[in-house]
Amino acid sequence: LTPTGYARQRVNGRLVYLHVEAFEKAYGSVPAGKEVGHRCANRACHEPLHLHAVTHRENLLEGDTFVAKKAAQTECVNGHELTDENVYRHPKRGTRHCRRCQTDRQEKRRALAVSQ
Repeated sequence: LTPTGYARQRVNGRLVYLHVEAFEKAYGSVPAGKEVGHRCANRACHEPLHLHAVTHRENLLEGDTFVAKKAAQTECVNGHELTDENVYRHPKRGTRHCRRCQTDRQEKRRALAVSQ
């Protein structure tokens, strides 16, 4: 096992990930722009029925990752709903930010500037 939990072994002199090898034996080569994901969320698993070809984003969102947890969030840390109308997406990073919190921060800054 790798430090991140994936099963690997040497096949014909080259080191391969067993889940990719199992997928390719069962279904053919991995389509371009896709990677092999685990339906069972067990990185060491190489059972073909548990494997499927997905985009990198889909693979991240399926797992128990920081990205998946953030994407599943329905409220910001202050309890405001994260709806399409209330979310600002960072143009380069794609991260979501609460518009209501941004407005609140700006109002506090203005009030502080006026009081000084």
